Amino acid sequence: MSAKQPEAQAASFEGLQVVDLGAGMASAIVVKHLREAGASVTRFEPEGGDPFYSVYPAYATWHEGSSIIRAASQAQQLETIRSADICIVGGEDFPDLQRSGAEDARAAGSESLIILDIEAYPSGTKLARLPACDILAQARSGLCNEHYS
Repeated sequence: MSAKQPEAQAASFEGLQVVDLGAGMASAIVVKHLREAGASVTRFEPEGGDPFYSVYPAYATWHEGSSIIRAASQAQQLETIRSADICIVGGEDFPDLQRSGAEDARAAGSESLIILDIEAYPSGTKLARLPACDILAQARSGLCNEHYS
């Protein structure tokens, strides 16, 4: 989205409630676009903190404008998911990172809740068992040939 877009276009998702349980670059950029289109975003960071702030220099910027909750009770998280329109889950893996998943969102949500589960590889394939981080997914697909050390 450009900085000079019409107001009607920028407010197209006004009133939309998004819960962000994702981790890493892909989920952060999806949430950034939803927020810039007018959605309200509540982000629940993983217990113990989000390691991706130290991985991606722009990570804090991608989350600007979201209501960030760093220490939430399970009840608070479930209640927020129940009132949401969209719940973002999944994303990148990180050693010892424990995060909420699609099962939590399905258990807490309503029938109208849209759950966007960001996975690196198709479910049911042997690749789906491998760690998912942006650079590994690019390497396995051949997309990182243009990257230099």
